[in-house]
Amino acid sequence: MRAEVALLTSCIIPNTKTGPISNFSKKTRIKQLIENLNYLIKNRIFHEIYVIDPFVKNKKLSNEFENILLKNGLIESELKFLIFNPTQPTINKIKIKGKGYSEILMIIEAIKIIKRNKKSLLIHKISGRYKIKNLKKIIKHNLYAFNKDIDIVIPYCHLLSKCYTIMYSFRTEIDLDLFKKCLNIIDDKKHIYVEHAMYNYMIKKNIIISQRMKIFILLSPNMNGGSKQGKYNMFKQLINKIFYKYL
Repeated sequence: MRAEVALLTSCIIPNTKTGPISNFSKKTRIKQLIENLNYLIKNRIFHEIYVIDPFVKNKKLSNEFENILLKNGLIESELKFLIFNPTQPTINKIKIKGKGYSEILMIIEAIKIIKRNKKSLLIHKISGRYKIKNLKKIIKHNLYAFNKDIDIVIPYCHLLSKCYTIMYSFRTEIDLDLFKKCLNIIDDKKHIYVEHAMYNYMIKKNIIISQRMKIFILLSPNMNGGSKQGKYNMFKQLINKIFYKYL
């Protein structure tokens, strides 16, 4: 059986102002990231947990980041904090293109680092602030898909031409060029978000073998969504489930 790891994409201090950036404070972002990490640690769902955040540009900042989390209630564990240090031209592009551009770059960098020592893994990408209440059930069902040579399991909607990217699972053997192609079309200012780009290259074009996630993501109804989406109340979650599971 393949080892499974979690990859949490985080951003405690936004590195772009382009697009609908939520006005959560640094304190709130840290608090919610810690709550999610503690939830994952206590439930022992994954072999390893990786965290990538634009704040962590070098080893010194990695230690500082970890200390910030520990001082604010993080359970001590063997978390792995990945360094994300893009070039200045790339930083400028992130500022222009938006947070989705940054997230895809972080995922590409994370895959490269993770694969250096472990070539064949299942990665479960989770947005850092989002504690998924039915995560164990989702993982169990996603694993069935990977027994059928599926490359990625992700919620998506043909009607909206979008993926739902709070959480999805994929093999480390996935073609990195697909993520790189997403970068070519993401532009938050033009309302072309990471959800549209991933749908275009991971689903629509049939370049890889994908499967729609069969168990939809369940969040706390008090959870505030990113991109100024408001609270994920039960009605909103039901609508999302209908769209991204059936349409």
